[in-house]
Amino acid sequence: MARVLHFEVLCRACGYDPSLLLFRWLFRLAKNGDWFTFKTSKVDTCLISAMVTTLGAWID
Repeated sequence: MARVLHFEVLCRACGYDPSLLLFRWLFRLAKNGDWFTFKTSKVDTCLISAMVTTLGAWID
C-alpha cells in the first residue's frame, strides 16, 4: 500500500495524473515468499530514484 501511495504523491508533485498505465509501466507484481509485492519494472531506475530523492528536501 505504501508504494501505491508514494506513487500517487510523487505523480501529483511532478504535475502528472496518477494512472494505472503509468503505475504498470513503473512497477510489476511479484511474489515474495507467501506475499505479493510490487517491484520496479525494467525501466530506467534513475527515473524512480530521482523522483524519490526530490521528496527528501520538501520541508525546505
